Amino acid sequence: MGGRSKPEELATRSFEKQGDATAFFKAMLNRYRPGERVRDEDGLDVAALLERHTEYVAKVGYGVSHFQLMMTEHGTQCFRIIRKDGRGKDFSYPHCISQRPPSRKQEVAQALRRTVRFDLYKARDNLFATAVEFLDLQLQMDDQRLVVGLPGTGGRSIRPSNDQCRLQRFDVVWQRFNAVTRGPDGITKEAI
Repeated sequence: MGGRSKPEELATRSFEKQGDATAFFKAMLNRYRPGERVRDEDGLDVAALLERHTEYVAKVGYGVSHFQLMMTEHGTQCFRIIRKDGRGKDFSYPHCISQRPPSRKQEVAQALRRTVRFDLYKARDNLFATAVEFLDLQLQMDDQRLVVGLPGTGGRSIRPSNDQCRLQRFDVVWQRFNAVTRGPDGITKEAI
C-alpha cells in the first residue's frame, strides 16, 4: 500500500500536497527583491500561510501591516512581517507548510548565532576601520616614497620590481607600528 501525500488547506487556497504548496510560495518569493513590499493579493496568501506558524501570536504581535521580502543572515530570502507598530519579524514559509517545530540542533545553533552576533559585528567593524586607516597611511606614504625601479616595457618608464614593492609595503607597515607620539604631558610614548 503506497503512501499518499497529505493535502494542504489554507484560508485562501488548497494544494494537493505539501510539495505543491512549497513550490507555490517559493515561486512567489522569487518574484520579489529584498526590501520589496509583497503585493496585497500575494499578501493574502502569505497571511493565510502565516496562520499555520507554530509561533503565530509571537510573530504577529499587535497585527500585520504588510509583508516584504528580506535576505537572511545566511544569504537566502524569506518573507518578513511588517507589524502595525513598524517593527519587522521574519518567518520561514517551509516551517508554516510542514508545521514542524525546529529541532534541538536548530534551536542551539540559532541561540549560538544570537550570542556571538554582536561580537562578529564588532570584529568586522574593527577590521574595516583598520583597513581604512592602513589605506590612508599608504596613500600618505606614496607621496613621500622614493621608488628605485627597473626599466619598464619600451625602456622609457621606470617601475619598481615586485621585491621592491613588497619591501616598501613592509617598510610602511613597520614605520606605522614604530611611530611615537607625544602625550599632552609632553612625554614621548610609543604608538603600540
